Amino acid sequence: MIAGAGLGRALAYHGADVLNIWRPLDYELEFLYYTAHVGMRSSTIEFAEPEGMARLRQLAKGADIFFSNRRPGYLNRLRLTADELAEIRPGIIHVDMSLYGPTGPWAGRVGFDQNAGSVSGIFTREGTPESPALAEIFVVNDYVMSWLSFMAVSAALKRRAVEGGSYRITISLSRVSMWLLGMGIFDKSYSREVGSTGGDHAYLPPEVFEADTPCGHYQGVTDQVIMPATPGSYRFPLVPRGSCQPVWLPKS
Repeated sequence: MIAGAGLGRALAYHGADVLNIWRPLDYELEFLYYTAHVGMRSSTIEFAEPEGMARLRQLAKGADIFFSNRRPGYLNRLRLTADELAEIRPGIIHVDMSLYGPTGPWAGRVGFDQNAGSVSGIFTREGTPESPALAEIFVVNDYVMSWLSFMAVSAALKRRAVEGGSYRITISLSRVSMWLLGMGIFDKSYSREVGSTGGDHAYLPPEVFEADTPCGHYQGVTDQVIMPATPGSYRFPLVPRGSCQPVWLPKS
């Protein structure tokens, strides 16, 4: 819903042509689509059928990065694993996002950001063991997972340019959640105090942008990281779902 789309949003913000592929009966809540799917073009392909899969594989031949946050086992059934796509397109960077990772007793379970926050203890710390609570920002791990994936993709692209090769990146919401906890936790009273009085840990207003789009006038947030020498922007701030042709744009 957010973590995978957020990776596409970050890639698009820094210049990539990102094509978001949907099946005809796929669905997304509008407010999540308008928040997380910024910057990407959007196409519909029924890749469960031979003709659609052939089209998807043809797209893969021209891709540098393939990412998915579908439920565990989905890519295996469609033969879109890292190894199989690397045979189609040597040099591809394959990013697989999940809740609990590719191995272990919970590898096949599905879920969302809140599941990772629950099992790692973040919601217990936010509330109490008897009454866990959502964090003030609602989602804890989703966009962090997107940004970590973007950094992993950037590192893989740099390494590929020097050494060659194809790369597989796996990242899980629960591991991101535990990493966040591992950096330390503020005492609740301290957090409330600095949040209300300002200072280094004040909750600052986000950087926003506005654009006229096919979906109407849009205001959204950027990825909050400003690179002076290579500032980001969205070539396609927001498009209706499934409104673009499933082809790559000419490289400029």
